Amino acid sequence: MSTPADLTVDSMQDSRRPGLKLNSRSLTLLFGGVLFCPIAIIAFLYLILPAAHDRPLPVQVTMIDEAGKSRSMRLVNAGDVALQSVRIEVNGAFAYFPQAPLQPKDGVEVSLDWFMKKTGQHLDPDRTEIRTVHVSARLPGNQRAVTMIEF
Repeated sequence: MSTPADLTVDSMQDSRRPGLKLNSRSLTLLFGGVLFCPIAIIAFLYLILPAAHDRPLPVQVTMIDEAGKSRSMRLVNAGDVALQSVRIEVNGAFAYFPQAPLQPKDGVEVSLDWFMKKTGQHLDPDRTEIRTVHVSARLPGNQRAVTMIEF
């Protein structure tokens, strides 16, 4: 038979134990919720966010090799809407961001010397062979459009 003093000692020891007191059913539900929430959020975002490749970007890219000048690239907006936040990437490593939006039927000539890696290394047009050009831009309605050109 336990005395009232024994009950208070046991209850004091139980109250000093850290953490939650969960049985196996509660732990199973908690584990299921922890797994379900990120999966549900990813599925929800996948359904509501547009993919970047949903819309092709109407641009024309031409390489320019003139004697006495550095190699360059001409980018022309062949579409009927202005392109905002244009990003031009060469060979998957060297990038350039034109400052102004690219207006419809307008073009920009970019020297290959201007392209650089994230580390700050500039592209050497005399040594580097241009294999791919990846152009992405923001269209009206905040949609992204992408095109990839192989040379």
